[in-house]
Amino acid sequence: MRICIRTILGILLLSVAPSSVVANQLNHLKDILEIENIPAPQFNLQDSTNQSLQLLTSNGFDTLNFVHYNGQQNFTQPIISSSQNHLIYYSNDTYIRLLDIPYSTRIQHIIPYGQDAFILSGTGSLNGFELSNQLVYNLTDLSLTPIFENKLVPEVRTIFKDPDTNLVYFGGNFSYLLPDSNISNGLIIWDSSSNDTISYEFGGFGSNSVINNILKLNSNDLLFSGQFYTLDDPSILHIPYNITFPNNTSSLLSQQNVSTFELNQRIPLTFGKFSTADTNDYINKNQLICPTSEIEAWASDSKAGSLQITLPFSIRPSKIRIFNSPDPDDEVATFRINPGNQNSIMSLAYLDPLDGQLKYCSEFCPLYNRNQLKLFNSNDNLKSHVITLLDNNTTDIKWSTTYQEFAFVNQFDLTTLEFQALSSYGSRVGLSGLSLFQSDIAVFANESYNKPSCNDQTAYDNEDLIKAALPRVMGSSYSILSDNDWYTPLPNSDYLACTYLSSSKLIPTVTFYPNLLYAGNYTVDMITPGCTADNSCDSRGIVNVTMWNQTDSSILQTSLIYQTNENYKFDQIFNGYLDPLVKITMSFYSGVYSNTGNFTIVADRINLIINSLDFVTTTSSNEIDIYNVTLNGLFQYPEYNSVNNLNENYTNSTINQYAYSNYPANVSLIAAAYDKDTLLVGGSINKLQEFQIEKNGQNISLQNTFKDLNSVTGIVPYSDGLIAYGDIMDSSGSYKAITFTNNKFGTLGNFTDEIQSFSNISLTTSWEILSFNNKYFYNQSNMEDFKNTSTFELSLWSAGKNAQNDLIFSGLVSENENVNLTGVVSINANEQIKELNLGNNIYPYSAVFLNDSSTIYAYMEPNTRLNRLIHSNGEQISWSWKNKISSMAFFPNESLLSVGTISDKDVFPSFSILNLTSNKVIANETLNKNSQISSLLYFTKNSSVLVGGNFTFSDYQCSGLCLFNYETKNWSTFMNNTLEGTVSKLELKNNSNILISGTLSTNKSANIDLALLNLNTYNVSILLQNTNLTSFEFTGNQIAAWNSSTLFQYNNEAWSQILLPNGTESLKLDSISIFDITNKNSSSILEKRALRDTNIMVATGQFYSKGLGTVQALYYTSDTWIPYFYGNLTNNMDTSNSINIFPNKDISSKIISDFVLKNWNFNLSDVGNSTNTTNSTNTTSTTNLTSPSNTTSPQPSSSIIPIIGKQQNKKHKIQRGFVVLIGLALSLATVALLGIFGILLSFIFRDSRGDYESLKPRTTEHEMFDAVPPEKLMPFVL
Repeated sequence: MRICIRTILGILLLSVAPSSVVANQLNHLKDILEIENIPAPQFNLQDSTNQSLQLLTSNGFDTLNFVHYNGQQNFTQPIISSSQNHLIYYSNDTYIRLLDIPYSTRIQHIIPYGQDAFILSGTGSLNGFELSNQLVYNLTDLSLTPIFENKLVPEVRTIFKDPDTNLVYFGGNFSYLLPDSNISNGLIIWDSSSNDTISYEFGGFGSNSVINNILKLNSNDLLFSGQFYTLDDPSILHIPYNITFPNNTSSLLSQQNVSTFELNQRIPLTFGKFSTADTNDYINKNQLICPTSEIEAWASDSKAGSLQITLPFSIRPSKIRIFNSPDPDDEVATFRINPGNQNSIMSLAYLDPLDGQLKYCSEFCPLYNRNQLKLFNSNDNLKSHVITLLDNNTTDIKWSTTYQEFAFVNQFDLTTLEFQALSSYGSRVGLSGLSLFQSDIAVFANESYNKPSCNDQTAYDNEDLIKAALPRVMGSSYSILSDNDWYTPLPNSDYLACTYLSSSKLIPTVTFYPNLLYAGNYTVDMITPGCTADNSCDSRGIVNVTMWNQTDSSILQTSLIYQTNENYKFDQIFNGYLDPLVKITMSFYSGVYSNTGNFTIVADRINLIINSLDFVTTTSSNEIDIYNVTLNGLFQYPEYNSVNNLNENYTNSTINQYAYSNYPANVSLIAAAYDKDTLLVGGSINKLQEFQIEKNGQNISLQNTFKDLNSVTGIVPYSDGLIAYGDIMDSSGSYKAITFTNNKFGTLGNFTDEIQSFSNISLTTSWEILSFNNKYFYNQSNMEDFKNTSTFELSLWSAGKNAQNDLIFSGLVSENENVNLTGVVSINANEQIKELNLGNNIYPYSAVFLNDSSTIYAYMEPNTRLNRLIHSNGEQISWSWKNKISSMAFFPNESLLSVGTISDKDVFPSFSILNLTSNKVIANETLNKNSQISSLLYFTKNSSVLVGGNFTFSDYQCSGLCLFNYETKNWSTFMNNTLEGTVSKLELKNNSNILISGTLSTNKSANIDLALLNLNTYNVSILLQNTNLTSFEFTGNQIAAWNSSTLFQYNNEAWSQILLPNGTESLKLDSISIFDITNKNSSSILEKRALRDTNIMVATGQFYSKGLGTVQALYYTSDTWIPYFYGNLTNNMDTSNSINIFPNKDISSKIISDFVLKNWNFNLSDVGNSTNTTNSTNTTSTTNLTSPSNTTSPQPSSSIIPIIGKQQNKKHKIQRGFVVLIGLALSLATVALLGIFGILLSFIFRDSRGDYESLKPRTTEHEMFDAVPPEKLMPFVL
């Protein structure tokens, strides 16, 4: 398997070599996925109002998008559920769906790798590959390749690609079996150049370790942050001093390496009582137990004095630290320690600063003054003799320039201890402080006794070390009580008790949290006070005591302990190895004889006795090695330094020292670099801290702290700096994120949940979205909360972007250019939309152009269902119709607006003529039921309107095409019914020729779909037959006619059939429009000749487009249908909701003629007047009009009849070929006559001085033919 993966990945590595890839993968992805850019149509809209066309619908658009590339529709649909997921590529305003992600799969990390690949990590699988194997996704061939043979489980928390090497670091909570059979915990490294799995010499970070983040410092050192306290191979952490025991008694270490070293636990003295032999002595208790070296805490006016400490609980001290007085006249010279009132003297051991030897004393123990200690420290031979280990390496004693430590040779329990000052260097005695330590670790049930002597325990050491941020911060042990009523059973007792009723559901429980500084072997005792003293023997019972490993919540030991002892007793509950993070729970289990009644539970303390610690080993050569395995969450690793210098570099790193010295043991830390010299550290430390990194990269100094938070889950970069998230809550109870910008902390957001995940995405250089929990979004660009809308929706789990601006992300996106469009939608040639909102619930479905500044729109009122008219400026027109308006035409000279309607249920259709200037109804004619008016033309010289549609006037003997005189209010036949039937559209080809579509017939032909009517000759030219046309559009020499599925185009004296694209969905054609192209009027003759198309046809409706699906508009150019726009119509289940393109320009030449209509042979104006009403626009005729007689419908032909100029009243026709021959003969005759005439003129006016001489031409005939062949010249001549 490894060979297979390496082979495949080796090929992958070749593909990401810099010499073989392009800078950006967008064009490459388009090529392999067959994604084409869709050009915008080049409309010439100069004649349209505001140089824009308009879209008219009955209900508006929910969404409207112009098509820019196929596949775009994948990213315009609304997001239904964030559980749905895709791997998406983005660049240059283009989204590409790369992979569908299963519901059970979550990509948590996307890391750029090379110029055309990304590393994917998470849970679940992609295309059969497990993400826990860490996958390389190559954009060149869209392949997925696993990096590791084995899974990195449970999780990978961070991936770091070293920009300077081929190494990729994976950190998290996992163990990985290396090729050499060793196990690396929390860290594994992939060398992408050789495709090898490697590790550093230290391996990983010990069992149960977690790496949260990996980064490179400016010094090229690596910084690992997480939850760990050792290394798989801790030998590199050895302090590099092996010093033999002087006289086989001690080990000496340099001050540089032991200034922060501490084995014992400081005993809290807060509840101790301090007293002096002389009542006049000065004493400051707080200063005494929490000393500052330059302030005196106790002073006596004599050369001798005593200070006694009494504690409310027993202790077994291991050593005492004494801070001599800062006043030279008060410094103590000799002293002794008495165990209270026992009239005995305690033996002490100390490391003599004078010679570095371990010495003992009892009656007169020496204290050096401050000047002597400073002098000893300045001596190179003496300053390295500052520490020694005692008691099987469980107690350390040392000295500094401000204090000396003395170990108790015989350790026993006591509650009172007396310090006696025997002599002075001056005239008085005094101290600046003292501290007691014990090697055993005690955790009290009474939390008051666990509190440290100092709120900030960094204050007890050397002030110079404090400033250097080096001293060890001693974390405190603590305990938590259940919500039962706990009380103190006896005055001044150090234990607690509670009464438990068996019927109560709240079981008394105490949880102890010991502060273990080091892992090692411990004995754990539970102390139970006797029942005789508090008279509770009859009610005592049994408790359960359980030890837990907090790292993995495993149980180390569980025991049942009887509390019926009459006197104090010690029960051993554990003996063995412990990691630093443990807890012990004690809870009521049962009564001794019965499980009912009242029971007394007592809780005193636990003691942890150190047997041995991991930090010390003793060699057979009587030497010791000390190494600080408790790294405590930070480890600076000098990547480019040799192993020989590794130990020295490590011990010199204050980054490693700081976490060890200042944070509670076994914390979980996260570190992130803001710039070259700034580091942010957070985690489970209840704060976020800013550090300044010095130039050498070894030392840090605390600059700023953000407090008032519970924990930080992650610190990640974003455009303005760093952002930290986690359990961060403000005073109002809202969760926040913390920003760090320009070395200042800030807050962001107002969340209701704790933030557990974060990702950010920059879709443009000026637009960045921050995602929290994939639930809360923030627009960093305008500094506002971002809400998903129909314009832009986002679901974001993870994202990665390389230096070439190739962005891929896991999630969903929906982006619509235009949403919730109501009213009239105007589109200019640059595909920019402007919405003309005429009022609430006004959705125009038809319009008529009045002039450059005014248009009238027809719409239906939703409440009354009346059809009304409104000006483009929002001014309402008072007239209304019950039926939908089907046709409108405007005659500007007389300000006449003609309106036709359709039939609707029981409401009869009507034909109205309105005067917009006088606001009068000129005519209002009612048609018979089931009729419809489709089209209108004005004949101004005759004061008439030619009305076309589906209707019959039996009284006037006209059907589908009738003439109405708006002065006489009379109907008449048109051209003696030369053409009749159902008319769908009328349009003037010129002043005397009318294009007519519908289902028409003449006395010679039937099933005519499109015809040209000549008003001069009465000739009807049949253009199309048997095609079931819907309508047509005409411009210049081009005609576009269509039915429900096919477009017929007439151009260059020929018809062609154009099929509309159609897929599995039904096709619906609403309208066809024709527009000029923008470069039609190009100044270059060559460009004019090169143009294939002078017009662009636009179709609206429902169409299928490959790569897009359903679109609402296409345009036709260069023999190709190209998608124009798509979207969702409001109430799109309404089949009558169509899209109509309105050019909004002057079309008078197509609907107004000044041709004088002749008096027909048969004028029906004398037959009778139609019923018309001038004072009402909504009347129903009471006259029953005769319906047309039933006729047999002719069978349609599937052929297109390309007949132009077919004369219906002539039987004989000249064929096209004869016309050409006759024209040629006439041309030759004309040329011959002109030639003869020219010769005669030259003969008459010739030069009399000589004969005619012909000139030799500069260009020969052959040269002319070569330059311009006749076949190329003929098209322009013709």
